[in-house]
Amino acid sequence: MVVALAVTLLSALGYGLVTNFATSFAEAAAPEANAGMLMALVGAGGLIANPLAGWLVDRRAASGVVTAFAAVMGAGVALVAVLPMIPALLAGAGLLVGIGYFGTVTSAVALLAKRAPEGRRASLISQQQNAVDVGIGVSGLLFGALIVATGAPVLFALVGLFLVVVPLALAILATRRPAAM
Repeated sequence: MVVALAVTLLSALGYGLVTNFATSFAEAAAPEANAGMLMALVGAGGLIANPLAGWLVDRRAASGVVTAFAAVMGAGVALVAVLPMIPALLAGAGLLVGIGYFGTVTSAVALLAKRAPEGRRASLISQQQNAVDVGIGVSGLLFGALIVATGAPVLFALVGLFLVVVPLALAILATRRPAAM
């Protein structure tokens, strides 16, 4: 359950980066691309991800589903970094971010509903929603400063990589059991 909350927070940070900065970056980096399409495709990705996430959590290990969606989101964020070189990737970036973010959030809620003890379920789901709100809220301040320091392409690439690697590492660490003595 800690992995679900942590991955939700990380995904919300990435979603905040995209919603706060990706459209203006795409407009400047690839003026020939329709930057407004980016957020439309994020939303379309969510329409794909929500039912898929519920279906997968019902049939697979929920923590694996959460981390897989987070990795998809990370790949989408990383694609934003290469828009100046390959503007045609805007559509793929938007879809991957949407599928990844909304899939992460939906599967994390499903995981919490599935695994939380009866008397703690609503409390944990409310904490999950707080992770969404905190992540999105903090991202504007944090990434605004980091874009100035690193440049937008570097920041999108690093955050994308981070969103692929860290959730997978958290899932691996959560499944490790101490060795028998």
